[in-house]
Amino acid sequence: MDVKLFAAFWTDIMDEIPGKKAFQKLVYFGQVLGVPFKQPYRMHYFGPYSDSVAGELSQALEKQIIVQEPDSYKFSTGEATKTYLQDYYDDVHANIDMLTTLIKYFGDMSPMDLELYATTHYVDNNQKRLYGNYDKVSIIGKIKEIKGTKFEVEDIEAAYNQLEEWGLLTQHD
Repeated sequence: MDVKLFAAFWTDIMDEIPGKKAFQKLVYFGQVLGVPFKQPYRMHYFGPYSDSVAGELSQALEKQIIVQEPDSYKFSTGEATKTYLQDYYDDVHANIDMLTTLIKYFGDMSPMDLELYATTHYVDNNQKRLYGNYDKVSIIGKIKEIKGTKFEVEDIEAAYNQLEEWGLLTQHD
């Protein structure tokens, strides 16, 4: 599924994308849930970031698949949204279960909450995959170290617990 199609889908169903930062995190979690985006992510000031997602978002704007609302960071449907969705209906349909789960878990989150959850997931995944570190307290400490004063430990822990409850964190073998 391409990112432009996801932008069309999200704005059509949810009415808007609350900004570039939120869009990056929604694509990130779509990928985590199994939507075949295949976008490379790296850690950025606002959490996981992908240059290719940013590029595809720009293309979606250029093609009027979505539009940026005046004097706002928000994006909404564009002139080409419906046509794009119709042309790629099969791609949306093939991923509808994962997209529905994405909306259920993350659809009502603010950009700040999406940043917290995505950073928590990204750091947890890297600590476990790259370093074999499965210690929750240590991982939460790493997240706090990266985010500084932006999020309280309690908020990081709550996000971690929620991601764990949803089955989105890697478990020890």
